Amino acid sequence: MAGQNALEKSHIIGEECFIDSVSPQGRFAVVFEDDESTGYFYAMEISKSGQAILDALHVYDVNTVLDHCKPSILNVVWSKDGLKAGLMVYRNLQAVFDFSAQKGWCKTGFPPSHGSWSQDGHEWDGQVVNLFS
Repeated sequence: MAGQNALEKSHIIGEECFIDSVSPQGRFAVVFEDDESTGYFYAMEISKSGQAILDALHVYDVNTVLDHCKPSILNVVWSKDGLKAGLMVYRNLQAVFDFSAQKGWCKTGFPPSHGSWSQDGHEWDGQVVNLFS
């Protein structure tokens, strides 16, 4: 998959983890959090007054991940324009945000959309990989 690998971290699914990555263009960021029971990927906007969560994507429930006790690799990748971010777990794309389209996709399709982002839901679309070419 093309794109700029902004972050790579070894992680054991189900262990507390918090990682963030700022867009190469600087206005947006993404955060991945494992709270020991679930993994979520967040879209954030950075402003002078702080950070605001724009959207959230469910990545996994720990108790449903096979081999969750084995180390995995988390990768955050950004598109060349700095407006699309993806989260890879075990080298597989699991969640994507497109900041220009205000849309997020994840393999679990959860949670339901709310607010102004992802009005038609978070259902996975296999074509999102093309956002990074």
